[in-house]
Amino acid sequence: MSDATPRANCPPLVSVIIPAYNAAATIARTLSSVVAQTYSNLEVIVVDDGSTDDTRRIAQTFAASKGSIRVIGQPNVGVAAARNRGLKEAKGKYVAPIDADDVWHPENLVRQVAALEATGAAFSFARSYIIDEFDNRLKEEPTPEGQPVPPA
Repeated sequence: MSDATPRANCPPLVSVIIPAYNAAATIARTLSSVVAQTYSNLEVIVVDDGSTDDTRRIAQTFAASKGSIRVIGQPNVGVAAARNRGLKEAKGKYVAPIDADDVWHPENLVRQVAALEATGAAFSFARSYIIDEFDNRLKEEPTPEGQPVPPA
C-alpha cells in the first residue's frame, strides 16, 4: 500500500476493503452503506473470494455505476487472504475494512478520518451493534469497561 498523492485541499484517500465469499444476500446493502458515506474520497475494493453465488455479479453491477469500486476475483482461500489481497491493491493513506455483511453509519468514515488526522493515531475503530433488517438495535453491547451502552 502506498499513500495517494495528496491534492491541495483534498482529504486523504481511504481504501475500503470488502472481502466477500457467498455474500449475495448482503453485499448490495454493504456496498450501499459504503457509497452513502459523507466522506467522498475513497476507493472501494471488493475481493470476491471464489464465491459460488451471485456475489461477484452484484458487486460488478455496483462497480459499473460507481467508478470508485473495483472487484477482484480470486480462488477461495479464506477471509484473511482476501483481506490481504485488498491491502496489496489499496492506494489510500487509510484503510477501512468492512465485512460483506456489515453496514456503516453514513458519517462513519468522515468521523474516523477526522479523528485520525487530528490525533496522528495509527488506527481507529468504531463501536458496532447487532441490528435487524430495519436497522433496529437488537441488544445492548457492553463497553470495554463492562458498562452497558443504552440503545440509541
